[in-house]
Amino acid sequence: MPFFSLIIPAYNNSEYLPECFDSLVAQDYVDWEAIVVVDGSPDNSSMIAASYAEKDDRFIVLDESENVGLHLARRKGVAVARGEYALFLDAGLVKVATFSSVSAQW
Repeated sequence: MPFFSLIIPAYNNSEYLPECFDSLVAQDYVDWEAIVVVDGSPDNSSMIAASYAEKDDRFIVLDESENVGLHLARRKGVAVARGEYALFLDAGLVKVATFSSVSAQW
């Protein structure tokens, strides 16, 4: 089965992060990493991302002090991605569609 890197930029979207992250954790497919790029966000996105990374080592947090925008935040995530495939995920998508083991076999 392939290993996926999910790149999640975080800027002023802390209200959506817990439900988005919980949705990832609930997937039946487990071969993934979530690279959360906190892009100089003034809210508590960094704290939320760090709490998930503390509990689940599939979460990797890049906590940037300066906001560089969505495109560059995604590029920073891709630069550290270890997956065979990289997927972009916006935290505002709250509930992630089921990413099952069957889907990954395509």
